[in-house]
Amino acid sequence: NPDKVRKDIDDLILNLKDTFAWKKWVGDAKGPIDLVQNGADAAIVVPAGWGKSLQDGTPIDMRAVLDGSDTNTAPAVQALLQQALGIFQLNERYELIKNLPEQVVDLGEQLSPQTQHEFSSSLTPWEFNWEILYNPKLLFVDYVVPGMVGLILQLVTVTLIASTITREREVGTLS
Repeated sequence: NPDKVRKDIDDLILNLKDTFAWKKWVGDAKGPIDLVQNGADAAIVVPAGWGKSLQDGTPIDMRAVLDGSDTNTAPAVQALLQQALGIFQLNERYELIKNLPEQVVDLGEQLSPQTQHEFSSSLTPWEFNWEILYNPKLLFVDYVVPGMVGLILQLVTVTLIASTITREREVGTLS
């Protein structure tokens, strides 16, 4: 049902709407994703057939590409995306349960294969296929050490200039 698939995707985006500022993606979503060029901290790719896969009981992982250069933002975005997907899955589960017949225990074996697949899909945790760019291991040191080297060089330079001025003043050659 294409309307149900569209509603599924809209519901997922609605769960994320308050957390993220959305932009239309420019470029090939299946190929390499350049977050810097697009001015984004993360990209989510909903694969073709995702909504249908939920109904068939074989959910396809969505693709999430995160910018690892900020070691605080990437894990936070990762957690928020997984939380939104969990809320969406919970809502789907409630919708599915509402449509069950009253005598569900007795009729469990008589449910259509389609309904059984929807049940298994809603009970299996859905996942993202994570891809972290620019700092895949989220190592903080890789970004701090170059800054510290620059800071040390700056402080050494200021100290050397200060000691030179002091020596010139003590000798009396400062004019």
